[in-house]
Amino acid sequence: MGLNLRARWLNLLHTLWFLPTLIGAGYVALALGLLRVDATVNPHAIVFSGSAQAARTVLQTIADALITTAGLTFSVTMVVLQLASTQFSPRVLRNFLGDRIAQITIGAFVGIFAYCLVALRSIGASGAAHVPVPRLTVTVASVLALLALVLLVVFIHHFARLIQASELTAGLGGETLRAIDKLYPSGFGAAEEEDPAEIVARWRGAGARGTVAAGRAGFVQSIDLGVLETRLPEPRPRVHVLVAPGDFVGKGEPIVEVWPEDAADALHAAADHAVATAGERDIDQDAHFGIRQLVDIALKAISPAMNDPTTAATCIGYLRSALVVLAAREIPSAVRRPEDGGEPIIVRRREFGEYLDTIAEIGRYANGDARVVRDLLAALERVAGAALAAGAEKRAVDVLAVAEAVGEQALAEARSSRDRALVEAALEQVEGALTPVRP
Repeated sequence: MGLNLRARWLNLLHTLWFLPTLIGAGYVALALGLLRVDATVNPHAIVFSGSAQAARTVLQTIADALITTAGLTFSVTMVVLQLASTQFSPRVLRNFLGDRIAQITIGAFVGIFAYCLVALRSIGASGAAHVPVPRLTVTVASVLALLALVLLVVFIHHFARLIQASELTAGLGGETLRAIDKLYPSGFGAAEEEDPAEIVARWRGAGARGTVAAGRAGFVQSIDLGVLETRLPEPRPRVHVLVAPGDFVGKGEPIVEVWPEDAADALHAAADHAVATAGERDIDQDAHFGIRQLVDIALKAISPAMNDPTTAATCIGYLRSALVVLAAREIPSAVRRPEDGGEPIIVRRREFGEYLDTIAEIGRYANGDARVVRDLLAALERVAGAALAAGAEKRAVDVLAVAEAVGEQALAEARSSRDRALVEAALEQVEGALTPVRP
């Protein structure tokens, strides 16, 4: 599956209608199939042995109960979404919408309701004489009703845990680590060192450039460079991709530069197939989105409206875990060379500094809480240590610069001598650990 098809598939899975609709359709198909079996099977071998009126009552009772429960489930889901948006961050709603247990539960309730309606139709009107009773279908309906009861309990328990800050941040931390492992699998120093800026400058000096504009506004969810390469016109132009997954582009804004200028028209179709945009970001090809969500939750937690530094400290812990891994990983080269040795494709890569700048935002707003600042400085110390161990001294120096900026601002706004002492001790520990690379 191509990256863009995968992005569209994930978008479908992160909705409350797609999977529930498929499940509902499956229950309707099950009802139709069992009705055909009921037409040929020996009725004495089936568990349900009541009359047509009794079967009708059972199916109506199950249908009434299930549609009521489905309404309750939708209501609970909407309340949880609103709570998550206000208490944590609007960016986390995609995770709730894509929750499999919620989708399966809603689909099962609606599907069993539809199953009972189809079964009721086969029995006919109340009071009709000599009506065949679909005994197997009614028996399965009773079993499905018990299954729905179990799903309801599982759903309530699952969502009660899901709205806990510790559960939410743990899920985001795990997703972010998986995205980092997928996008940055190699250790630091594995990529060949080529200067993409030098190559692009040479191209720009060689002649006029053409541009390919975005067809719609939104976030770049994925860029399939393999598709782009296979659809390049001949002779192969020089291509510079200006965006990366997670970047926002406006309609008509340039997303690709191309030389020569007249190759731009032929490149439009290739760019349409290679660059997928949508109204929201997705962590699958954008590990930075996971960092962004954790930082947003931490910022909301330390805001005066929430005043929850413990949640902020929890987020910092998972951010530290992700950045420690990332600090020792190689960012793939921005220069993508073809196998035939022709002109490369230059792509925008999200560098380590962009991830670091995102976590630094916590320091700008946490100056009134020495505990949060201390935890942030301790996290930066661990990240810098991981960078040094991997031989990425430039990254360690960048981490030191961020730590000193956070510490300096926190010291200037310390509310007590004890807060000042906590921050000074944490900052000295960071600076001491980075003495070998201190500029």
